[in-house]
Amino acid sequence: MGRYLITNLVTNAIEACDPKYGKITVSTKRDDYNPELVNIIVTDNGIGIHKNEVERMYDLHYTTKKMGFGIGLYLVKKAVELHKGTITCESEPFK
Repeated sequence: MGRYLITNLVTNAIEACDPKYGKITVSTKRDDYNPELVNIIVTDNGIGIHKNEVERMYDLHYTTKKMGFGIGLYLVKKAVELHKGTITCESEPFK
């Protein structure tokens, strides 16, 4: 299951980046408050998304893609929550 989660997040990052100048980083970090937990961080230098889209991006069938179904991030969030984790997104649109 973990592989699907990371694959989905990286795939979304790839699709958000410029094909020539895109940069994606996947890293891990021990949680600041609970050293038994690990944060998995996926970052990209894509164009970003607006705040109203961040609020909806985990909703079932919400997508901004022409060929998307809006299922991937919904499933990622549900799987993370089933493992008692959390998922967040930080974005600065058009930076």
